[in-house]
Amino acid sequence: MAGEGRYVSARYVTLLHVQRTGTLPIDQIKEGMFLEAQHDIEPDLVWPVKVIENIGGRLLLRYETAETSAGDFWLFYLHHRLHPIGWARSHDCKYRPPAGASLPGNCPQIV
Repeated sequence: MAGEGRYVSARYVTLLHVQRTGTLPIDQIKEGMFLEAQHDIEPDLVWPVKVIENIGGRLLLRYETAETSAGDFWLFYLHHRLHPIGWARSHDCKYRPPAGASLPGNCPQIV
């Protein structure tokens, strides 16, 4: 057939940290949810982050540390550094808080 093999299908992105409920993945990420974020410099290190705000898929995140808002940062919900809780263990990554952060008292419940 003429032209066969010329088209490449679009890459399908699977969102492991949201459920397939018929609503948009953006709308399923709620304030207070936890995700895992890879460190920006050392991607084999991961630490839990809490969703503080979700504005159209732009997530205001806070590392789960004893400090309250010292290291808040924004990432889009599809960013390659964000993963569902448990992703690091299944990918042989290490849990380590960001530099200079002290551990929260409830750390064993999260990690």
